Amino acid sequence: VALASRASIEQVPCLWDDEFLTVGYGARGQTWPVRSLPADGDVEWASRGAIPVALVTGSNGKTTTTRLVAAMLTKAGHTVGFCCTDGVFVAGERLESGDWSGPGGARRVLRDTRVTAAVLETARGGLLRRGLSVPHASVAIVMNVSEDHFGAYGVQSVADLATVKLCVASALTNNGSLVLNGDDKTLRAVARDGDTRARRHAGHVDNIEWFSANKLPDWMPLVSEMPITHGGAAAFNVMNAIGAAYVARALGVGTDVIDKALREFGRHNADNPGRLEKFDVGGVRIWIDYAHNPDGLTALLATARHEPGVGRMGLLLGQAGDRDDDAIRELARTAWAARPDRIVVKEMHDLLRGRAAAEVPAILRDELLVAGARAEQLGASLDELSGVRLLLDWSQAGDLLVLPVHGLEARAQAIALLSELRGSGWTAPG
Repeated sequence: VALASRASIEQVPCLWDDEFLTVGYGARGQTWPVRSLPADGDVEWASRGAIPVALVTGSNGKTTTTRLVAAMLTKAGHTVGFCCTDGVFVAGERLESGDWSGPGGARRVLRDTRVTAAVLETARGGLLRRGLSVPHASVAIVMNVSEDHFGAYGVQSVADLATVKLCVASALTNNGSLVLNGDDKTLRAVARDGDTRARRHAGHVDNIEWFSANKLPDWMPLVSEMPITHGGAAAFNVMNAIGAAYVARALGVGTDVIDKALREFGRHNADNPGRLEKFDVGGVRIWIDYAHNPDGLTALLATARHEPGVGRMGLLLGQAGDRDDDAIRELARTAWAARPDRIVVKEMHDLLRGRAAAEVPAILRDELLVAGARAEQLGASLDELSGVRLLLDWSQAGDLLVLPVHGLEARAQAIALLSELRGSGWTAPG
């Protein structure tokens, strides 16, 4: 308590949990075990302080935007730490694997004394369970809000989600920047005219920047010049790129550096693993992505339909068990709206989250049949990798397989399988 109070007086950010207390961030921070804390007079307060920190939240696009901002900061000369649903990374090194988009990931990044700038993916679950991940940040962005996770922690509407996500603005310092998606009608309405909680979150921020797909800043490359947009077909990545550019500029990155980063990021799958990764194997085009809600899946399938020269389309479909039945059915309707030729419904044993085994696949299959799918168009798999194999066995030259793979281990296995098949000279059986 004494250290936290002194840190407040010195205007130095302070982090603590059951095991450690930290004053300052990254290269300007110092950490002690809670069982052997120093007296406040023994801390070198003059050398402790903040570093540039960005908070990234929203329903879709958080991880891609986080990686984009990290790439821009790296090009600007920073040693960057970031956390996301894929893990914790510092200076290009993976320190932790798995979903670290909550407060634990933020602390892991900010306690690394190599870090001179940090980008922290900030997910809804962590905000609702444990509150803001950090007490101070330089910039925060809300990418969008969409129907997802209703019924959990009192969230019953998209407006409720917007209120939750806008709380990242409470961490901003007096000269901090809040970056918001001006094309998102709900976000715009809640940020400007929402309930007292939303107004309290954003009301103290003087510098609010609204970005739009219809207004590309003149200091950014053209859409066609940014690999991550796939020539503009990936409209969601256009928004991610614009949002990331505004965040990086608010962190002091020069527009020339931002321009260069956007012209390079996305040329290779390794730039953004698990997000619109493309493979050509045996005459089949294969996309691996993380689309996990109706809006994300809609955007992914719309991009797929822009792919030239595509024959049939196969889709892997699944959902975590913590969505309600209506949300699961909506995902099925979204999938069928793109009229894929084959859908394999997968079980995800690691994401049952209170559901019985096979319960979610049964709901998805039932809704697909109601929507108009024929029984012979549907397949079933006991896990994600098996679903990938089933679609590969079904495929023929010229097909496109769209594979939302959600587990990190399953994704690694799927990519290893594709590499093995390509190395063996496999060709599509059809």
